[in-house]
Amino acid sequence: SITELKHIKAVKEPWRCSSRFKALKEMLQTNCHLDKMASARHHFMTHGMMEGTTLTYTAKMLRGERPEPPNPPTEDDDEDHRPSPGPRVLSSVELARTAERGYPRNVNDLTTFIGQPKFPELIRRFLFDQLNPNSEIPSSAIALDDLPYFTGSVSVFHSAVARFYAPSDLCGAGGMH
Repeated sequence: SITELKHIKAVKEPWRCSSRFKALKEMLQTNCHLDKMASARHHFMTHGMMEGTTLTYTAKMLRGERPEPPNPPTEDDDEDHRPSPGPRVLSSVELARTAERGYPRNVNDLTTFIGQPKFPELIRRFLFDQLNPNSEIPSSAIALDDLPYFTGSVSVFHSAVARFYAPSDLCGAGGMH
């Protein structure tokens, strides 16, 4: 019966995998891991990531074929922790959608709060590098008074996603789909 099958999956199999010492905690962890794996499998299938193997994908790439990317899901995705389709460039960085609370918004206050006295100087050097990408003089060689000033407010993000393209990667800058 369905009830018996669910009981076997939820109780008997995790019990067999446990050390039988404080088994309830281990069984709950096993069930949690199984749920996460099922969720990941569903996510991968809906995004076309479970079609074929890496070998068939590589063979298609070597033959010069470009596989069709899967249709994007139609549901709204408001969660930070799920992979997102990134831009098809050599590198990109995305911050989390929500800034962390409890940090000062003023640069000098944040400098004291995080204990990094060179933080304002590093921001100014970063701004110089961003505003002068073709400069032959590195920002580290420029006097602090000649660097741009920053007077805006700042936000702290604890997580970010960085994507980089490896030149030896057969799937190209868009990643494997």
